[in-house]
Amino acid sequence: MNVPLVYLCAFSLFLSLTLLFYNKGYKGANLFLSGYLFCSSAFLLTQYILIYSKSISLIAFSVSGIPSLFFLIGPFAYFYVRSILSDNVKLTKTDFLHFLPFLLIFIGAIPFLFSSWEYKFLLAKSIAGGEFMQSKHNINFLIPKIVNQLIRPPYAMLYLVLISREFFRNIDIFKSFSHAKVVKIWLGLFFMVFSVVVVFYIIVQFTFYLKIKFLFDNLWVYYLLNSIAFVYLAFNFSLILFPQILYGLPISKLVIDHNDIHIVTKPIQNNNDTTIPIIENKLATLSAFFSKEYQIEIESIINNWIAEKKYLDANASLVSLSTYTNVPVHHLSYYINSILKVKYTDWRNTLRIEYVKSKIDSGSNKSITLEALSLKSGFSSQSTFIRSFKNVFGCTPSDYIKTKN
Repeated sequence: MNVPLVYLCAFSLFLSLTLLFYNKGYKGANLFLSGYLFCSSAFLLTQYILIYSKSISLIAFSVSGIPSLFFLIGPFAYFYVRSILSDNVKLTKTDFLHFLPFLLIFIGAIPFLFSSWEYKFLLAKSIAGGEFMQSKHNINFLIPKIVNQLIRPPYAMLYLVLISREFFRNIDIFKSFSHAKVVKIWLGLFFMVFSVVVVFYIIVQFTFYLKIKFLFDNLWVYYLLNSIAFVYLAFNFSLILFPQILYGLPISKLVIDHNDIHIVTKPIQNNNDTTIPIIENKLATLSAFFSKEYQIEIESIINNWIAEKKYLDANASLVSLSTYTNVPVHHLSYYINSILKVKYTDWRNTLRIEYVKSKIDSGSNKSITLEALSLKSGFSSQSTFIRSFKNVFGCTPSDYIKTKN
């Protein structure tokens, strides 16, 4: 057996479970992605064992799993792509019909799942010997095995068509977000890889039906199928290398019309007499994807984050801001980049510099060194602190202190 491929399947299964239980991104869509990764990896591993394994026990164990996982791959892939492109993870009553084939296959396989190991071992022998389709044995008591196999290629093609339709329906949205390149590349490659796998699955299924055995015995076909499976599974590593994929495209859930909104900062005093710039709504000309109500909601939540001085944390990243506010990262990214028109790091560092300035103005810096003050304000290095201070006030912290003295 191809050991690396088996390891990749195991990794994808682990990744899907990790994504399910430690989901910090666009949670609804990532649940669909998690289901897709789990079902496709488990199904691929099972198919590989059934075709190339010589172990009867391993084949018996594989067919003892959930044989209907194949009928979840398409729905999960479709709902994932649709939720990312439309920013809507809710399923309608009609959407639940997509799970009906899985339910029928699963119910029909329940008696076999609880059958004896001896019977499963006997069935595994017929599979290994290529006699299963001609035998009297069947895994499903509701669906004849020939029907079970024949409906799979058109079923896979159906979801390839549905996913293609979603891309064409939302092509303008997909093209419009130039600052979400990683997500766009991921979705494009996701569609391409899914398409290739579906096409080759259909080819393999038809060669099986037509009993073209030389394709399975041919060495180049073996390497081709393994290469496709390897690329398909290795593609999942992108989720680890580029975690921003999990936050989707920056589309608002509350788009109703384009509100004219302008964001300004207004200083307020907190209990420690420290001036804090907050975000305030003003009317101006700006075409935004967010509704006015949603912007006000985000502004209020971010102002609480500012008031609690969370920006002073050395690990105050966009992800930590999302965790605190419970606003998706892709919404915060769009809000800060496109509405505030500033990079997150510049915006955060400006808040930190305002904090340092307030300490200098109040004379608090006399009891603490400038280096210690920069670390206290969240800067990881002195050079970054000085550069940020100069960008905001046009002079270094030392020069500013001299002017105060």
